[in-house]
Amino acid sequence: MPQRAPAIAPIVSTSPRHAMMNSIIRQGDDGPGWVDYDITNPVNGKVQSKMSYMVMTDGMYVGCGVYTSLD
Repeated sequence: MPQRAPAIAPIVSTSPRHAMMNSIIRQGDDGPGWVDYDITNPVNGKVQSKMSYMVMTDGMYVGCGVYTSLD
């Protein structure tokens, strides 16, 4: 069985971006799963809800996300 990479310490900040990254890190450390968050869509500049499936593999966090609304 492959050895699990050590967890990354959470980012200490009140920034919404850091809160999102901490959620992604926590989910990757806990095992594969979904993370919901709000982020600015670079195509239209609007803040939109997004969900991403996260997994840690070979010491890296890997994810794939989708916007949950087309507004």
